[in-house]
Amino acid sequence: MLVLNVAIFIMASTYTATLLGPGCPWSSLLVPLVIILFTIENLVFGGLVMNARSKYGIPFPTMYAVPGSPRYYDDSMKPEKKEGDVVFSENITNEEAFAFNSVQRGHQNTIENAPFFLALLLMSWPFPLISGIAGLFYLVGRALYMYGYMQEPKLRMYGAVFIYPPLLTLLVLSGFTIAYIAQGVEPF
Repeated sequence: MLVLNVAIFIMASTYTATLLGPGCPWSSLLVPLVIILFTIENLVFGGLVMNARSKYGIPFPTMYAVPGSPRYYDDSMKPEKKEGDVVFSENITNEEAFAFNSVQRGHQNTIENAPFFLALLLMSWPFPLISGIAGLFYLVGRALYMYGYMQEPKLRMYGAVFIYPPLLTLLVLSGFTIAYIAQGVEPF
């Protein structure tokens, strides 16, 4: 995941350097800003998963917790107990699995949709103000989606209201970019 974020950041930075030059409008900086904020948001979501993993005692490499499954695959994975540590049962409870899986799923959904969002954002860059604002709304939607999922999975849909209109906007703008290129018009 970190490698993907770093690769996207390097690609976006390189792309930005080639497009932005002296005299470019300030709005052209919105798209790179959204990409940087998206990367930070994604890292924060990863931190929330790590926190939930620790809080509910879900060991690595467990991707999704299964109620009733052993907490540790072998004795070498058991952490050394220190005074004041939370003591977990040998098996993952239903409540722990549900809580952890909700956080994990919110982050996983962000990762699953990242390539589409970033591709559409970069394709719509010839319209920097609109695409930048759409990207900012998308980030707000992602944050609300994650927060809602962590509270109760049904509440994630409040964030979806802010996610899909920006994606549709970016899709339409990407279509305009393709149309310009097909007509031989330089979109930048």
